[in-house]
Order: sequence, then structure tokens, then C-alpha cells
Amino acid sequence: MDIFKFNDRDTFLNGELIKPPKSIVWTEKYREPSGFQLVDKVSSDLKNILPIGTVIGQRASMELMIVENHEIVEDDGDPDISVTGRSLQAILDERIVGQNQDWVNPPANLNEAPYSLPSGYSWVQAVKLINDHINVSDVLNSGDGIPLIVADHGVIGASIEEDRVLRRGSVLSHLLALLEVDDLGLKVIRRHSINYPIGGPNTLFYIHAGVDKRSSVIFSRNNGDINKAVYLWSIKKVKTSALVVGRYVETIVHGPETGLDRRVMLVDASDLDGSLETIPTGVDLENIRAAMEIRGNLEIKAQKRISLARVDISNSPTFEYRKDYDIGDIVSVDTNYGQPIPMRVVEYTESQDEDGYFAQPTLEFIG
Repeated sequence: MDIFKFNDRDTFLNGELIKPPKSIVWTEKYREPSGFQLVDKVSSDLKNILPIGTVIGQRASMELMIVENHEIVEDDGDPDISVTGRSLQAILDERIVGQNQDWVNPPANLNEAPYSLPSGYSWVQAVKLINDHINVSDVLNSGDGIPLIVADHGVIGASIEEDRVLRRGSVLSHLLALLEVDDLGLKVIRRHSINYPIGGPNTLFYIHAGVDKRSSVIFSRNNGDINKAVYLWSIKKVKTSALVVGRYVETIVHGPETGLDRRVMLVDASDLDGSLETIPTGVDLENIRAAMEIRGNLEIKAQKRISLARVDISNSPTFEYRKDYDIGDIVSVDTNYGQPIPMRVVEYTESQDEDGYFAQPTLEFIG
């Protein structure tokens, strides 16, 4: 793997290859921030070559990572230094939802100050949440903006629209929760002028649902693609109804299941009526109940039945990452039990050391 650093952090230009360290681990993830680890001898001067805050890339990847940690464990001789960090989306952990809001009527408790997302699909709201806190054209305080980074989304499809009110907390934590609603991912695509289908003059925080390649990318035990598989069919954590509870109002949302098949979850909706001082009535009550029904349906929809818990793909499978499939794509796994199972690529880890190169996708059941 070829690792390079950017000498200009503001534009992510002027990339410079670094001398290959003793070992490299590069992990790309569907939703959570991706990560890396570079290990070399302290005498390699890796600490000064990649100071904390440096933005790095990998030649085969469009991902960007930022150096967050240096660790040295002293022992006899020349000790190792470990340089680690996360993808650029980790900067969203350094922004607080609603910071620097221009309050017209400030709430009584600023620690619970709400940040509102107008009614819409989760991916549209995710883009607004990001841009409101880092895009130079959207932030209220110019110092919060980061040049040449914008958020956008791909074509996702249909879902349930809901207005959302977020309390104080890191933008990243709220964003990850928002992406879970429709099982969406976030990838960082560095600014470029190459023949790549997404992005261009700005680094892109891209909300996406992957590409459905289940009919064309099929990992099969018969082809030697699968080293090991662990199977588990379970309804243990799956609920079929939702009791949505606020401060004054509650409602229950049922699926078609009854009797032994009715399994109820508890959903907190205190944000919908928690600011009221009296029990709502009339239109206010109807609106709150309608919002609760939407939330209950979303929580039921977001659940996953566990069917195939883990699949270990061989180091030389039939299909090649970044060529035949990418992070977030839906592929098929042809096992010894029934029809091929659709699974999402939620993580891909590459490692390189003196023993050679190794790569492993992580697949997750989507249904």
C-alpha cells in the first residue's frame, strides 16, 4: 500500500508519498469513521513525518484520514511508534449540534437547546446537519467552516419523512443515529480531477446506500471465496410493535403480528412534548400522536433479523474490492443453507507487513 500525506491541509493538494512503514492497517467502514494504523521504528522519524493533524491518503483509495495519535512504548533497543487516526468525518466529533445558533427566542435551558431539522428524508437531513456545522456557506461563525468540504447524497429511494429535533451533543453521534434510520452510510471522497464517478473540486462527505450488486457479486463456498461462516437465525431482539412514550402523550404502533408474535419495544419521544407545560389537546395532540406513529414505524423498520452473523472471505476471492464492489454495496453469499443471502459490505480492512498483504471484507445481514 502506498501512503501519502498532504502538505496543504486547506486544499488537500500536494500529496507526498512517505517511506513505507514496517506495517500498515487501513480500514474503510460503511457508517462509522474509518481508521488506520502505521507502525515503524522510532528511528524512522515517523513522528515528525506525520505530526498529529496531518491528513493522509492511500493511492488505491479515495478516503482521507487524519492523524490523531502517536504512541511509543519504550523497551530495550529501538522501540516502535504507532501512528493512528480516523477518517476525515471524525472532525464532526469536534462540532456540537446547534453551536452558535442565532437565537431569536432562546430556550430556558440552553443545555437542552433544540436544533431542528425540517420534515424530510433522513439522508436530506443528514446533509443539512453536516453542512450547517462545517460548510463555509452555511455556518454562522466563519471559524467553524472548513474550506472545500461539502456534504451531499446519492439517489437513495423512498422512505418515511419526519421532522426531527436534536438536543446538544456531537454532530457525529447524532449523524450516526440519523444514518441508522434508513441503514445509510457515509464515505469521504477526496477532491480530485480524475475519472471517478463521484465528487470533483470539493472533498465530499457522501451519504449513500451502496449499490445493489447481489446478482453480479456472489461469494460462494464452491468457488473457494468463503473460509468460514457462522450461522444464526434469531428473533430474540426483533420487535413487532412500538410503544412510543412522551411526557404527556403515548401511542402504540402495531405491525400485523398478534398473540405470541406480538413483541413490543419502548421508544422515547419525550422531545416531542417535553417542552409543553400542560397536556396537549386538539390539533396539538393530533400532531404529536402523528409524529409518534412515524417514529414508532421507523424504529420497527430499522431492526435487523440476524440470519448470517459472520462470513470470512478468503484472501484471494473471485471478486476484487474497489473494482467489482465497494464499501456499502450489497452482495450475495452462497452458502450451504438455502438460497444466496444478500449482505452489505460494512467494512474492509487491508494490512501489510513483512509477511505480505492481507485484505478482509466484513459483511452484515441487511434484512
